[in-house]
Amino acid sequence: MDVLNFNMTSWFEWENDMIGRDYHIIFEMEKNYRINKIISVDFLPFNFKSLIREYIKAKIYKKDSETIMRGLFFKVNKKSEKIYSVHTINPKSIKKILKKINLDKNFIVLNHNPFFTKYIKWFKKNKLFFEANDNWAENRTFKKYKNKLLKKYNYIANNSDKIFVVSKNLDETIFSNFNTYIIPNGVNIDFFNNSIKSFRVDNIISEIKNSEFKNSKIIGYCGILKSDRINLSLLEFAIKNNPDKLFLITGPVFDDIKIKNLNNYKNVKLHLSFIKNNEKPYLYSFFDVCLIPHLTGDFIKSMDPMKLYEYLALGKPVVTTKINEKINEFQNLIYIADNKLEFSNYIEKACIENDKSLKLKRTKSVQDKSWEQEISKMTELMYNS
Repeated sequence: MDVLNFNMTSWFEWENDMIGRDYHIIFEMEKNYRINKIISVDFLPFNFKSLIREYIKAKIYKKDSETIMRGLFFKVNKKSEKIYSVHTINPKSIKKILKKINLDKNFIVLNHNPFFTKYIKWFKKNKLFFEANDNWAENRTFKKYKNKLLKKYNYIANNSDKIFVVSKNLDETIFSNFNTYIIPNGVNIDFFNNSIKSFRVDNIISEIKNSEFKNSKIIGYCGILKSDRINLSLLEFAIKNNPDKLFLITGPVFDDIKIKNLNNYKNVKLHLSFIKNNEKPYLYSFFDVCLIPHLTGDFIKSMDPMKLYEYLALGKPVVTTKINEKINEFQNLIYIADNKLEFSNYIEKACIENDKSLKLKRTKSVQDKSWEQEISKMTELMYNS
């Protein structure tokens, strides 16, 4: 079985250790004996800004040691025996590339990018699958494209053999009445329990250890900082009401969220840049309590937060908002808050938690949620279609 995969991110992001769900899907499929070739197509531009970004970041203009094919608007690199990485700003080049790589005529198509739908007409004789990581129509980044995205989701759903989603919310909303399968996110427990020392993380922690909060509990959050994701008022309330604890907030700022206002509190340390995937285990090891201070709107409900699995893999106490029904699966192991006061109080409770058996139970709770297990389910469903 050969796979043509349309990513929701790009290979140059993966090489900079910006790892998302589609990365795990590609590399777990590579391990599967049923799969012969994988054509991994970078996120296809949907506007001029994304077009320029792909052209420059992927260095389409430049041949490198892995390049096996190149044109004015595309480049193909062979990454392994199975994987070919396609960087292009012109989708029409894909058909030409496929002829060169010589895919089996019965190759399957797996798409993660709802903006791109041309493949449905191009490859209508092939098996077509779509995978939804969250509801892009509710993502503030794509606010002006909402109606367009809803139409594209409907068109994709009506022309797909199967649809894979990460949450029950996606199954019941934009993909209701379609052939949908829930494939949640996963985690690599060994990766998170064998951390590699990071000079950058050490610098962050040393600043805390050289401050008045050197003996304080560290309450940590690591993730994207966006106004449609972070409940800033809830987070600020918790910071005000736990002045003896140090809140370490890490991650890139994606929009106009007023996260820098938290600098007004002396018990806050902000590190507003991307934390690489290989730095996360080491960073998390310093967290006494891990936070998921997310909003509870339609966008968040459609997600399956990867960080929850990562925190649990390390056995860490987690304080979270009631994101969606999925977190109820862990309700006896984590602290799920209904409001600001409860969220703040749970932080205190988590700090003084003394049940050591809980750490082991948390890690065990995600032992059967590996990326290998989850993606193998997806692969089998595609193979047997």
